[in-house]
Amino acid sequence: GMKMLPANGEVASALVTYSNSVLDALDIVNGPGHMEVKMVTQGNTPGPCLVEVGSRCHGGEGTWSSIADECVGYNQIGCSFDAFVNPDNFDA
Repeated sequence: GMKMLPANGEVASALVTYSNSVLDALDIVNGPGHMEVKMVTQGNTPGPCLVEVGSRCHGGEGTWSSIADECVGYNQIGCSFDAFVNPDNFDA
């Protein structure tokens, strides 16, 4: 299942930094993004490992949108809409 985790701590910080560098490398700036990253803990190069990335909303047939609304006050669908139709709302 899905659950929200705090974005703090050493592992979360490494995952966020890595994910941002992937989005920058792919020039994905505005709009939805979905990424799967695993944290590798064994082997010669431990750290984040990219599984997949796409410039699309999170999957799950939208079941997550109400969860995101409750947890953070917005979701990818609304933000994507605002980015293209209401840019003043998006930039706020």
